[in-house]
Amino acid sequence: MSQDVETRTKYWIACWKQAGSAMNALKQAELSKISTMQALQNLSGAFESCRRQFPLRRSSGLVEQQAWFQKMYTLQKTQRHD
Repeated sequence: MSQDVETRTKYWIACWKQAGSAMNALKQAELSKISTMQALQNLSGAFESCRRQFPLRRSSGLVEQQAWFQKMYTLQKTQRHD
């Protein structure tokens, strides 16, 4: 790595470390101002819309998910032995 590239790389690393600290401080400040009740009220319309549009299922889908994982595992296992 040339000296110029190394210098620029170190500069960018330092910049992102500083930016990361500033962004974390901003995040903490914003989180401390959040009202849980206001957030729930803001999201209630979206929740009700989804609840009406997508009726409850009898299953969480976990059984179907596990069946897909088993199919993928079996397929990968078969492909490795070919």
